[in-house]
Amino acid sequence: MTAPAKTGQTTPKKSSGRARKSYADRAGMNKRASVILAKAIFTKPEVIEDDNGNVMRVWKSSEMSSYSNADIASTLLNRVAVEANEMLGTVPPSAIKYAVTKGWLVTGPSKTLYRVTLKGAIELNLPMRFKGGDNHGRRIPFLVPAKPAR
Repeated sequence: MTAPAKTGQTTPKKSSGRARKSYADRAGMNKRASVILAKAIFTKPEVIEDDNGNVMRVWKSSEMSSYSNADIASTLLNRVAVEANEMLGTVPPSAIKYAVTKGWLVTGPSKTLYRVTLKGAIELNLPMRFKGGDNHGRRIPFLVPAKPAR
């Protein structure tokens, strides 16, 4: 028997039905967590500065609920009182309202200054004594709100 003559034509290869995944798919770069992380690294938040030098973040409507108790605690650390403009660099306005509702902050007579309450210090695990500076080691005088008269 003789071998069949080659005609120069080859039969096309059949695909297996599965295309090879791209590098991004194989490495997990298209997964939700990776996309969120990339946005967090490369997208800088918009900020404005007021007359007093406070840097305030411009919060988007989608970011209004993106805060935690730890974020609120970090803004109140080693503080007796805080202005809303100082807090807006770290937490959105809804977080300030939440802290007031929970009783962690109380507005003063000027309505621009918030006092940190003892309840807020306890629930947010804030230090009870100052750390560093001239007041190092002294107790932080948190506000103890007066109970309403019955």
